[in-house]
Amino acid sequence: MSKKIETIDKNHKTKKKRRIFLYMIVFLVFDITQVFVVKAIRGEKKDTAGCQNSYYHHDLKPLKITEAIWGEHSYQIITNSLGFKDYKCRQVPLSVPCKRILFIGDSFTEGIGVEYKDTFVGHIEKYLKGKDIDVLNAAVRSYSPKLYYLKTKTLIETSDIQDEIVYEQSISSNSEYGFQKYFFYYTKKSLLRNIYRKIGLRKRKTMHSVFEDYFEERTLWPYDNGLYEKWGKRGLELAEYNMDLLLKLCEDNNIRMTISIYPYPLDLQKNTSSIYRRFWIQYARNRELELFDMFDVFQAAGTAKEVIQLFTAGDSHWNQKGHRVVAEAWLAYFYPE
Repeated sequence: MSKKIETIDKNHKTKKKRRIFLYMIVFLVFDITQVFVVKAIRGEKKDTAGCQNSYYHHDLKPLKITEAIWGEHSYQIITNSLGFKDYKCRQVPLSVPCKRILFIGDSFTEGIGVEYKDTFVGHIEKYLKGKDIDVLNAAVRSYSPKLYYLKTKTLIETSDIQDEIVYEQSISSNSEYGFQKYFFYYTKKSLLRNIYRKIGLRKRKTMHSVFEDYFEERTLWPYDNGLYEKWGKRGLELAEYNMDLLLKLCEDNNIRMTISIYPYPLDLQKNTSSIYRRFWIQYARNRELELFDMFDVFQAAGTAKEVIQLFTAGDSHWNQKGHRVVAEAWLAYFYPE
């Protein structure tokens, strides 16, 4: 009798587990379905400015006018025929009779969160146009020295983008990219995620603190030799290798290359010469390259309270005021009156 009761109890527990598992599957299917049904009904709210590139990872779409969001505000991104941020959608001639300067860098040089006319490259272009100098901005967020080299190589081989390169310092298949795109869209919109955020706040905060410590440690490597060995050394070695490739590419094509380095707010707060800054100063000196050091520019921009007003609130990127300061300093350095 006891064995029979035990067997019935086991069967009951098994059925209960199966039922719970079935409910989870049904809920997950429903969750996925509702996300993409809503997506199909609403359609894409905004076209995106970015696109994948099979050679240098990612780029901006050419000849596009899109609304982008950065932080709490939206701004317009306009690209030309080369996929560069510009004043307007226009066909860029591959060869020009005048001098041409190409800026390339990451989100700071792209001018994330700021319309092109208000970026430092936009200001420089407007000023130099009167001196018969053509200016282009090939920068895109999250670019690195390897991508600078690969993109510049592509531009030189497929066009006549020449004369001067200004380097601003601080590959998946299509099917994989598509999967990632829809996966992240789902995780952002799912009921499951939103429920977890509501009822799992304590755990989420604990996990968040772990990630906070992780990113804080990585952020501090330019000021700590131990953290530099852990997080910065290999990265700078790779950066140096790819920068040398870019330099050789420029030299082989009779293109002058200059380097600009810029500070994060934390650099200005610590007010010390970071490992990062010393590295690029020495790099430029060893290769007899001209270097524009924006650390000095920001340190001379006023009090700490005044300087922080040059950055987007809660972010390390420059706002419109910051871009104007950079543009004026750059022009004063390279094109003094």
